[in-house]
Amino acid sequence: MRPPRDEQDRRVRAGPSCVSGSAVGSGDAEQVALLRQEVEQLRQALDSRPVIDMARGVLMGHLGCSPLEAWKILKEVSQHSNVRLRVMAESVTAAVTEEKPLPGTLRNHLFPVLERWRGEGT
Repeated sequence: MRPPRDEQDRRVRAGPSCVSGSAVGSGDAEQVALLRQEVEQLRQALDSRPVIDMARGVLMGHLGCSPLEAWKILKEVSQHSNVRLRVMAESVTAAVTEEKPLPGTLRNHLFPVLERWRGEGT
C-alpha cells in the first residue's frame, strides 16, 4: 500500500535517509537536486492537467474539433501569446464557466487562430 501523497511529498523533500552531507559526493548531491526538481515539475504538470483538459473540452464543444486539434490550438496560442498553457487554459475555462472575458492578449491571439482553424476545417 502506498503512503498518502502528503507523506510522499514529505519524504521526497527530505530526501533519502541515507543522504547526509558527509556521505554524499558532489555528484550525488547534484543528482538528488535534479531529481527533486524533476519531481516538482511533474507535480506541477499533474496539477495543471485538469484545467488544460477542460479548456480542450471547451474548444472541442465550441468548434467540433478533435482532442488533438484542440491541443494544437491551445499550444499555438500559448506559444504566440507568451502565456503559460495552464494560465491560458484557466482563462478559456473561466470565460465559459464564470462568463469572464478573455484577457486582451489571449483574445488577440486566440481569435485569429480559431478563425484560421474554422477556415481550414470546412
